[in-house]
Amino acid sequence: DMPKAAFEGMWKVIKEGKPWEGYVKNLRKDGKYYWVVVNIVPKKDEAGNVIGYIASRKMPDRNHLNNVINQYKEMLAKEK
Repeated sequence: DMPKAAFEGMWKVIKEGKPWEGYVKNLRKDGKYYWVVVNIVPKKDEAGNVIGYIASRKMPDRNHLNNVINQYKEMLAKEK
C-alpha cells in the first residue's frame, strides 16, 4: 500500500541524478511488512551520466514514521 506518487517522485529525483531519501514499506518473505528509510545515490560515469544506484537502509524514527504513514494514507486515498 505504497502510493504510486511516492515511487514516481523517487524515480524522478534519482533519474535526474540527484540523491533521494524517503520511507518505504517492504514485504518480508514471511508475508509481513516492515518500514525502512532508504537513501539512494545515483552512481555516475566520468561524463556525469547515471550508470547505477547505491542504496542504503536504516530503521525509521517511530514518531516520524507515524506522520509518514498518515501522509501515505492521504496520498493513497487521492489515487483511488
